[in-house]
Amino acid sequence: MREKTVYTDGKRVTVTGYSLRVGKRLYPLEDISRFGISRIVPARFPSVALMGLGAAIAALEFFKAIPYYVYYWVPAFTVYDYKVSQSELLTGTGVLLFSIGFLSLIVVPVRYGVRINSHVGDMNVVVSRRKKYVERIVDAIGEGLRRNRNETRTEEEEHARTVKKEIV
Repeated sequence: MREKTVYTDGKRVTVTGYSLRVGKRLYPLEDISRFGISRIVPARFPSVALMGLGAAIAALEFFKAIPYYVYYWVPAFTVYDYKVSQSELLTGTGVLLFSIGFLSLIVVPVRYGVRINSHVGDMNVVVSRRKKYVERIVDAIGEGLRRNRNETRTEEEEHARTVKKEIV
């Protein structure tokens, strides 16, 4: 019997009434006990730490809390006939670190995954930035499970009828 396809994205993911295929991996739907969407939030700590370090450097230099003898080894240099002092260099470094941290906090996206629980354990089988794509796959898994249960019921009912006919 050929399986009827419930959903396919044409590339990696195919959901039928009996299985979920992601690439070369096959997950039978009868082994899946729970499924759903998981929100994968990126690690924000490195961005926040970079912002904190940049803000601390800029603030300490602005309030002249760093003594000169701590950064005497930082050279002053000239750019287009403008002399960049050590104080301006440290303040600029702090602002640059803060800006990089802030941009990385904004740019790093939240991702979504198709999370299944089977006898193997919990896993995200498909991960994408597009929530709608993941929702379609989860809906297709639910539809595949419903079709599988309906087909199983009709087969059991048909088998029960034939058994009753044989007994009578």
